[in-house]
Amino acid sequence: MADEEALREVVAAVAPYVIPDTLIAAWRRLGVQDWLVDHGQLQTPQGALQSWGLATGPAPMPRPLFPISYGSHTFLFIELSMPGGPSGGALLLAPIAEPLIRHAPSLAWAFDFVSSQLESGAIRWDGAYWAGNDEVERDMQAPSKRVSWPPHLLPAIDPSSPLTWPSHWQQANGIDPAWAKPLGANASVQDLFGLGSGDSRRIHVRVVGLTVSGAGSRADVADDSGEAVVWVPSAADPFFVVRMGDKVELDVEAAEAQVNPDANPVVALFDKSSYRLRATMARPLS
Repeated sequence: MADEEALREVVAAVAPYVIPDTLIAAWRRLGVQDWLVDHGQLQTPQGALQSWGLATGPAPMPRPLFPISYGSHTFLFIELSMPGGPSGGALLLAPIAEPLIRHAPSLAWAFDFVSSQLESGAIRWDGAYWAGNDEVERDMQAPSKRVSWPPHLLPAIDPSSPLTWPSHWQQANGIDPAWAKPLGANASVQDLFGLGSGDSRRIHVRVVGLTVSGAGSRADVADDSGEAVVWVPSAADPFFVVRMGDKVELDVEAAEAQVNPDANPVVALFDKSSYRLRATMARPLS
């Protein structure tokens, strides 16, 4: 159960987004063992805020999604309201490497469902744990499919692919889908090796090797002319399209590599100054 100061801090920290009143009330009243909305554990306000901060860093997660529960490598998110945008409030499960799952249209709806399960005896406290709660996610999602959902949540949404996000989520993350339109290659991989410092070219390549960090990716890319190593900073890949095996369009700029023989190899691996070829934009190719 959260104290009022913690609640005020979280509300202020997520502004201008708005946390639903139902979640604030739940934090005031519920402990970990009282949470029956999914298989995870109810996050404290501070824990949820910390997870939200991590999820809105380099990782591909829309800012309007706020984590309220976590368990078995799966977050349960609530959609925050946005100024001038949809009202939010829907609950969405985010299993690793899978599309979002529509869990409940609102937290209030989820609590009503849990109450009905308790009243019917389908879920009951046996003195040590909640019996009958093993299939809560399946049992809740079945009737939730029969209720009305906001239109922007009806298509499949992949958290790791911003091009599948609703437009107001893209805007919240500063993403313009028009940036993803390929412009056409004007060079091959082999041509990159003849560039002088400051020169740039655009290439169509397949990612054949990849090492990823929060700062960016070391990408081995190839076309019919050859193979090269390109540093792709996170800012240059807003659509998270630089993935192993995928074809991408890269705007590449040549620079003077600064190699420090005494540097830690791991540090150098993710230091853009170590690379002569650096991407300034990545776009998907179908």
